[in-house]
Amino acid sequence: MVIATVQGKKLPEGIHTTVLNGRLVEGEEKEKCQSQISDITRRAHFKFSQDEIIKKVPKTDWFICLIYHLDRDDAGRLREAVVIWDKDDMRSDDLYNTLYAMGLSLGRWQKLYDSYLRRAAFIQIAVFAAIGVIAGALIGRLFDEEIFMAISIGSICATGSAISSIYKCDVLGHLNIFLRSKAVDAKNFLRSKFADSSKKSM
Repeated sequence: MVIATVQGKKLPEGIHTTVLNGRLVEGEEKEKCQSQISDITRRAHFKFSQDEIIKKVPKTDWFICLIYHLDRDDAGRLREAVVIWDKDDMRSDDLYNTLYAMGLSLGRWQKLYDSYLRRAAFIQIAVFAAIGVIAGALIGRLFDEEIFMAISIGSICATGSAISSIYKCDVLGHLNIFLRSKAVDAKNFLRSKFADSSKKSM
């Protein structure tokens, strides 16, 4: 389900226009849609500001977007539009039909979504990198410092590779190249380490 609402253009009333799955709604259905938007806004701890943004609602599959309409109101002010959708709506035409029906910029929405993906990817990289460092430190205490370094770099590399593949971000692509090179260094180091150990045991 995709719902969008935007401040009215005419003054002084400024009645909101609301669209559900690409079609204009009125009356009781409109009230239910606006109530749903209010609920999602509260759950997302969403604060309205001058910045357009897309956020994921914590512990749900819902997304919320603040984006400005291409047409200003009669006083020349920007009109805020709020769009909410479920992750499954990304696979349907409802999201794009809703944006189009509201007169919102599809290109601008896509840029906001790309920005969201980059933020989400970097957060996940930071989390998994921290896990890799902790795991490497624990194992390093049992063995030696070199393995700690190799495991840490390997964990970070695996994380960067997986996330860049999922989100297909240019920034992550460059980061992935760097991490892959570090993984090769770590792999070669481990090979030489184990080779030396084998020679000593013979």
